[in-house]
Amino acid sequence: MESFLNISFDTLCEILDHHLCAEEMDIVDATKKWIAANNPEASKIFEIFKHIHLSSISRAEYNSLLVALSSYFTSENLVEFIKEQENAQNSGTQYHRYRTIKNVATIDKGAKVIEAQQRTIEEAAKNV
Repeated sequence: MESFLNISFDTLCEILDHHLCAEEMDIVDATKKWIAANNPEASKIFEIFKHIHLSSISRAEYNSLLVALSSYFTSENLVEFIKEQENAQNSGTQYHRYRTIKNVATIDKGAKVIEAQQRTIEEAAKNV
């Protein structure tokens, strides 16, 4: 989890844009942890949540999210956030409960191989 908390704002948004194999509330919880660790400005929090399908979480989970975000927003920001989310939900866009997987940990994004073992095809085939 520590490496996730250290990713940049842009990388977080890109990850959220891709299809993740996770329930939206799990994505929301991880995002709240990233926000707590990075303390971004309100405008960035708005942007982050444009990438999350909040229409698929329960009303109780949504209310809990609002309480958690209230420490980062002014009351005006919070009202604006709620209106923005309501507009997104009223747009008629439906999302699937689960997302699909796409690898976004690539070298061009700064990902590094931590440990690897180079083997020939024959060696790999012996382990099958």
